[in-house]
Amino acid sequence: MVRQPTKTQTGGILVLVIVFCAVFMAIGVSLIQIMSLLHKASLKKQNLEQAFQVAEAGINFYKWRLAHEPENYSGGGADYDYYNIDGNKIGYYHLEIGEPPLGSTVVTVTSTGYTDSDPNLSRTLEARLAVPSLSDYAFLTNSNAWIGESEEIVGRMHSNGGVRFDGESDSTVDSPLETYICGTEHGCNNEEHVGVWGTGEIQELWRFPPTHPINSIDFNQIILDLADMKAEAQADGTYLGDSGEFGWHLEFDYNSSTFKASKVTQVHQTYGWDFTDGWQWRNIDIKSETTAQQYNLPANGIIFVEDQAWVDGEIDQRLTVASANFTDPNVETSIIINDDIVYDNKDGSSAMGLIAQKDILVPLYSPEKLEVDAALLAQGGHCFRYYYPESWYGQDAKKDLIEIWGSVITNTIWTWSWVDCDTCPVTSGYIDTETTYDPYLTYGPPPEFPTSGEYELVTWQEVK
Repeated sequence: MVRQPTKTQTGGILVLVIVFCAVFMAIGVSLIQIMSLLHKASLKKQNLEQAFQVAEAGINFYKWRLAHEPENYSGGGADYDYYNIDGNKIGYYHLEIGEPPLGSTVVTVTSTGYTDSDPNLSRTLEARLAVPSLSDYAFLTNSNAWIGESEEIVGRMHSNGGVRFDGESDSTVDSPLETYICGTEHGCNNEEHVGVWGTGEIQELWRFPPTHPINSIDFNQIILDLADMKAEAQADGTYLGDSGEFGWHLEFDYNSSTFKASKVTQVHQTYGWDFTDGWQWRNIDIKSETTAQQYNLPANGIIFVEDQAWVDGEIDQRLTVASANFTDPNVETSIIINDDIVYDNKDGSSAMGLIAQKDILVPLYSPEKLEVDAALLAQGGHCFRYYYPESWYGQDAKKDLIEIWGSVITNTIWTWSWVDCDTCPVTSGYIDTETTYDPYLTYGPPPEFPTSGEYELVTWQEVK
C-alpha cells in the first residue's frame, strides 16, 4: 500500500519553492547590481587614471615648451586637446601658469586633465619647474684652484681647470680635466696631476674623467648678461653712472627701504701683488667720501653702477649690485667688499648678488672677521685679496676669518690667503676661510643672477 500525500504537504512544498525562487532572484538581482556597480567603479577608476595621465601630459608639454622658449610664460587659462598613440582624441587638459616671482626661476604649472568618456571627472596636478642658478655652487671657477688645509667648502665645487684639494668639503668636487699641470702658484713645480687631487677629505666625492665625464661651464655666456642688467636698472631699477671720483660706496640698512650712496673722494694707497699685473698701488681702501644720499630700493631689485663700487651693510631684500663700464673699452670695473654684508634672516627672504665686470676684492683694511652673505661673481677677473707683505703692513696683512654664506664664482685664480710653501702658515690674507652654500639660492637667486642648464622638475603633487 502507498500512503497518499495530504493537501497540507503539497502546499508546503509549493511555498518552499516560491521562497527559494524569490531568494535566488533577489540574490541574482543583487549580483547584477553589484556587478554593475563594480563595472561603473572600474570605469570611473579607469577614467580617473586616464584623466591623471592627461594632466601629466600637460605638465610635460609645458616643460617642453619652456625648454624651447625659456622666458615665454603664456599659455595659461587655455585648454589643449590630448590624443592617444593612435591619433584619437581622448580628452583635454587645462593649464594655469604662475610666472616666477622676483629673484626666482620657479614657474608653477597647474594642469587639470579631463576625459571625453566622462567629462565630469578630472585630476589636477601642480608642478614647480625651475632652472638652477650658478649660485647652486658654493665655489665655481674657470681656472685651476688650490683649496688649502685651513679652507672649508660646504656645498658643490666645480673648476674648469684642475683642483688641488687639501681642505675640507662635504660635497662633490668636479673637474672636466683628466690631467692638468699644477703650477708654482699652487705649490707645485709644474707637475702633472689628475683632475682633482690632494690630501683633502671625502675623496670619493671627487669627480673627473675618465670615470666621471664632467662638462665645462661657459663663462663667456655669463658675460652677456651685464648689458641687459644696465638696461633693466635704467628702466625700473637704480642706475649710478660715472662718479667723477674713485667710485661709489653703497651702504644697506634693513631698517629702511632705502640705501645710502656716497662718492669715494680719497683712498689709501696700498702696495699689493696680483698674478695678473704684479706689484701695483691698489686704490681700494676708502679714506674719505662725500655725504651719503639716500635712494629707494629698486622695484626690480637691480642696482647698476657704471663705476667702481664699494658695498657693505645689512640686507633684508632681494638685491643684485652689478658693476661694469660700457663707455670706455679700456676700463673694467670691480666691486670691493668694504665691510660685513649680512642677511637679516637666512631663510631665503634675503639675497644679495654681487656681479663685477672684473674683480670682487677684499681690501687691506678689512675686518678681522669678515662675514659676507652673498653670491659673488667676478666675470672677467677673480674674487681676491691682494698679497700684502706682513713686514710692511703688520697685523693688517693677516686677518683671522672670512665666512662666505652663498657662493664664490671666479673667472681667474682665486684666493683670500697666501702661504710661502705647502705646509707653511698663512703669511697674508685670511688665516681661515669658510664658504657655505646657501640652499635657497639654487632656484631663488638674486635678481637676474645667471642660470645654467634647462628647466627641471623641482616639486610635483596632486591637488585635490
